[in-house]
Amino acid sequence: MIVGIGVDVVDLARFERAATRTPKVIDRLFAQSEQGAQSEQSEQGAQSEQSAMSGLAALAEQNDRAEPAEPAEQGAADRILSLRSLAGRFAAKEALIKALGSSDDVHWHDLRVVSDEHGNPSFALSGGVAARAAARNIGHFHLSITHDAGIAMAFVVAESA
Repeated sequence: MIVGIGVDVVDLARFERAATRTPKVIDRLFAQSEQGAQSEQSEQGAQSEQSAMSGLAALAEQNDRAEPAEPAEQGAADRILSLRSLAGRFAAKEALIKALGSSDDVHWHDLRVVSDEHGNPSFALSGGVAARAAARNIGHFHLSITHDAGIAMAFVVAESA
């Protein structure tokens, strides 16, 4: 039985500005295991991070035309896609909190977005988030994440155990 739903939308440009203005926000919101290629980008410094993020609009246009990236551009594209991925993961975390019904005792690192061998996203819960899910008898969360038109969106359905 469905016991909760949540949806959240993240403006990619706003997310990028926040990450540029306060780079440590990425570490506050995401465990290292969630950051993937993003952690490599963080080590390169704010200047290269800003230049990679500024290319998001161009990459989106390129993706819309379905033209493959040039090999020299692929590294920057991977970093940009990582920011898009993190924005989607942030939307997923926000949507899960809404499906839980409360953000009490919720810490960002207690809910991690993980991917299976096929790239399908799901949650790994711990701490206060796992306790709240157990208290509400939630046995499974269904998660869908999408990116389009400058936004990342996530939809979560909480199902009873």
